Amino acid sequence: MEEAPGFMRWYNSVVSPPGSESGFVAANVQPLLITALLALAAALIRRKEPAFLLLVWLSYFMLANTVFHVTAILALHRYCPGLVTALTLYLPYYVWYQQHLRTRLSMHPATIGIVTTLAIGVAYSQWHKVLFKN
Repeated sequence: MEEAPGFMRWYNSVVSPPGSESGFVAANVQPLLITALLALAAALIRRKEPAFLLLVWLSYFMLANTVFHVTAILALHRYCPGLVTALTLYLPYYVWYQQHLRTRLSMHPATIGIVTTLAIGVAYSQWHKVLFKN
């Protein structure tokens, strides 16, 4: 709710051609459904494989989203709608989930670090031109 009212206005001020509000909503429904399905699978199956898939997805979706919003503010020197959501919801949940993987599923920190780095790299390659086009 914090991001939706102003994100497309912000986004359209830094990209060309402009995107639509309906495109923004559609683009966010699918990732939320994927998150819910992977989280449900990880919770029900309680094994490393679905937990690992959720880590990959959360690294790409939640952590990279946080990095995007922080980077956007640093690069453009103005507020990017979604920062509050990213910092107060996405980042704390992601940190909690990493801790859960290390303590409950004994996932090696190096595995988590590699997944995190690769996912952020993929996401960054997708939005780099948006932030640094000028």
